[in-house]
Formats: sequence, structure tokens, C-alpha cells
Amino acid sequence: MEAPVLQMCPDHIEQPLDGYCEDCGMIACQICLELTHEGHDYKSLQDTRNDILKEMTKLKQKLHNQLPKFESYTTLVRSRISEIKETAEEVCKEIDQQVENITAQAQVVAHNLKKEVKTVAVEEEKKMNRLIVNAKNSIHQLKANRDYVDKILKTNSIDDIVNIKTLVQKQTQENEETVLPELPKVQIMEFKANENIDCEFLSEQLGELNTIEEDMIEFDFNIRNIKDNVYELDSDVINKCDYDWSMSIGKEVHKRSKSFLYILFRMVGEDDCVNTVINIRLVNHKNWRQCLQRREEKVFDDDNNFVLDWPHVIDLKKLSDPCNGFTDEDGKFTVRVQLRIIN
Repeated sequence: MEAPVLQMCPDHIEQPLDGYCEDCGMIACQICLELTHEGHDYKSLQDTRNDILKEMTKLKQKLHNQLPKFESYTTLVRSRISEIKETAEEVCKEIDQQVENITAQAQVVAHNLKKEVKTVAVEEEKKMNRLIVNAKNSIHQLKANRDYVDKILKTNSIDDIVNIKTLVQKQTQENEETVLPELPKVQIMEFKANENIDCEFLSEQLGELNTIEEDMIEFDFNIRNIKDNVYELDSDVINKCDYDWSMSIGKEVHKRSKSFLYILFRMVGEDDCVNTVINIRLVNHKNWRQCLQRREEKVFDDDNNFVLDWPHVIDLKKLSDPCNGFTDEDGKFTVRVQLRIIN
């Protein structure tokens, strides 16, 4: 191996940087070592070169080994961002649904108002129709009398004319004296729209938004530990929301020799009655939308009801294939629990 080309000291331009101060961790020329590093432990750069290279190789490996920690954290943050977006979409859908509910109720109220308007209009129309019937009867009688007189006149029979003259005069007089009834007052419905819609009242009817903080628990497992003779694996106990929690995973064997993952999430060592909202996710690191999840309101009480059971989560064959995004190359996978205490 060729000897490395040494740089020259910037302070002593004719001196090569061929020394290494172990106390300061820096290279220097011989003059600098004697003047500014007096009493320090220093050696020639050539003697320490291999040691430095080995140390740097170890540091490089440490940096490499630290990558998963930060990559995992980045993935976690991204997954939380996806959860935030997903939750926001769900809440917006719930708001839209409530708007539809209010609209439906408003349509019922509107239907009843229109029904009342039409009922009043029908009654008023009946009153007017009775007047028309009476008027039509009078018109019919007048026309009949007129036609009869016309017929008598055409006969030129003075006897017949004289006989009906008095009757016709009487009827004519009665018609002239007849006072037609005044049109009755009509009830007309008026709708006065509320121009000042109470937005505060509408907001109360729509509902309210509450900011809720959920604690998150992560359980890491390795699918390779689920063997033919091992049907259940337990996690460590984790304290969140002032309660202790643990998780067990296991294998369910079904017909046709298919095996599925099941998950048990439990409260540990408590006698309280705890009302919770729990969202369990089998994390998919490649595509967050392909995470498998179960959301449930669960009451953990003192009737030995301290376990949330999630059976048939996923086919173990599918889970074990890293291409599907649930496990890494080493068989590790994550189950994440979002936990909220609501009592």
C-alpha cells in the first residue's frame, strides 16, 4: 500500500501534519505538538492510522445501526399524520350526516306547514264553490224562464201571453229585488320567512366539536415466534392512562389448515369499571390505508370482562410475507392501540 500523502501545516508551512494528539483528537505537525500540545499523549500519524480507521469503521457501523431507530420514528410520525387525516375525514362525514339529519327534520316541518296551507285553502275553496253552485242555479232558472217567454212570443197566442205575463212580471221583480250575498272573508295563509337565522341555535342542533387526546401503545411481535407448538405470545405490561395494559397474540387454526392471527388486548390487575374507546391497528408500513383495524367502545369491569378479543385478524401466511407490508424481513410486526378513557 502506498504511503498516504501528508498535508502541510498551515502555521509551519514546511512541516507535514504527521502527528496525532490523542487527547485532542486532532492531527498536527511536530512543532505544534511540542508548542501547543505539551504534556499530551501523542503519536505519529502513521502509527495511529490503522487504529483511527478501525475506530471510524466502528462509528460508521454505529451510524448504520442507528438508522432504524430514526426511520421507525419517521414511519411512526407519518402514520400519525395519516391517522389525523383519516380521523378528520371521518369527523367531516359525521358532520355531513348530521346536516342531512337536520335537513330531513326541516323537510318534515316544511311538509307539515305546506299541509296546513293546503288544508286552509281547500276549506276556503269549498266556501267559494257553494256560492258558485247557488249562482249557477239562479242562472239556470233565469235562462229557462227567458226561453219559455221567447217560445210563447213566437206562437203569437195572445191568450198564452196574457196568462204568463203576471207570472213573468213577478219573477222579474223578484230577481231585481234579490240581493246577491257578499263574498265572505277568505283566510289566506302567509309565510314570513325568518331572515335572521339563528346560527348559534343551528350550531347547537348540529353538535359540538371536542378536542380529544388519545394515548398510543405499541406492541412489537415477531411472527417467527409463533410456531406449530406455540399458540400464544404475551407482551410486556405497559402503563397508560394510569392503568396497566398488555397484549397477547396467537394462532387460530381453521378448516383447510388455514391459520389466522388473533389478538387479545387486556387490562391488567384492576377492579375498576373503566369505559374506553379503543382502536387497534395491525400496522402496514408500506401503505397506511391497508392497515387492518378494529375500533370499539369497551367497558372493562369487575365481571372478569377485562379482555378485548379480535379474532381472525389476518391469514398468517399473508402476514408473514414482507411484500404485503405488515412484517419486515426479520418477521417483526407492530400492533398499535389508540386508547381513550371516557369515564
